[in-house]
Amino acid sequence: MSYDETWDAPHEPTKQPCWQESDCWWAYDHQKGVGLFYRVGQYVNEGTGQVHLLAFKRGGRRFKLVQNAAQGLRKRSKRAQQVGSFVVDALGSMRMRYRWDETNSSGDLEFYESFYVPRNWHTPESHAQYDTDMHDGGHLECSGRLRGKVRIGGEVITVDALAHRDRSWGNREVGNVIYQHRMCTGTIGPDLSWATVLVQFNSGELAKMGFVARNGVTEDLSDIEIFTTVDYDSLSVRGSVTRLHLREGEVIEIEAKTEQGFLNQFRDYAYGPDVIMSVDYRGKKGFTYLTASINPAKGDYVPSQQQVRSLCVSDGLSDFVSVE
Repeated sequence: MSYDETWDAPHEPTKQPCWQESDCWWAYDHQKGVGLFYRVGQYVNEGTGQVHLLAFKRGGRRFKLVQNAAQGLRKRSKRAQQVGSFVVDALGSMRMRYRWDETNSSGDLEFYESFYVPRNWHTPESHAQYDTDMHDGGHLECSGRLRGKVRIGGEVITVDALAHRDRSWGNREVGNVIYQHRMCTGTIGPDLSWATVLVQFNSGELAKMGFVARNGVTEDLSDIEIFTTVDYDSLSVRGSVTRLHLREGEVIEIEAKTEQGFLNQFRDYAYGPDVIMSVDYRGKKGFTYLTASINPAKGDYVPSQQQVRSLCVSDGLSDFVSVE
């Protein structure tokens, strides 16, 4: 299935109870020291919405909001979806607009440049169970640039950031299917971008999927390794190494340093840190986003803010916490 503009706009839901559609992206502006994670999702047949946000400025403030059963306004149209104050508009020509307006944070940004034609991170032969239980409608990955204004607390910041967007629609039975996962995506610019995921199913099977993109050309991967450096609290990720094995034998190794992360919980699935990280690859600055489920036993214990070193756990406005 090749990309066309219908991938960017809301789709007609099936009758599957766990049919969902979500728009997600992450970004980092090295010059301003501003990082962002944003997600809007709807389980349409359940009538529930989800919003996830982390916005931070290095050395300044940070704002976190995670709502998995968001109350209030939920809308879908031919070109947009909305949950509460979070609105996503498909503008055409691979451009997207993202907005939100909360008491201590707001934003209006446009994904205005794509480094390659959006595509799925896996090929049809990657893993049949993943296609059936996770994103049987479709899935999109694309790196590029995002610009606009972000408000964190009382400060309004204009950003022009490296970014990556992720869009999925279809059946998504998470808690009943997946044991744990890791995902790492990012970019240094048109020269190199990557999108990878490791998914372990309850059956014990492991799916590894991903690609790299260089100067507009994407190449599938034969293997993926994602390693993390975890702090004493067993939650805060301080760094990572991702190895991208190309099918012809080349190995690209991406080393990353955490800028800021937050504790993300998703429905009845294991929680884990979602982390925005900076990258210096062969003298070029970039960024990556890492998520790694860290409670495969799926216990319901959630740590308090005081029990972690740098990870943002509590919703609302707080101070940036350096991992250095």
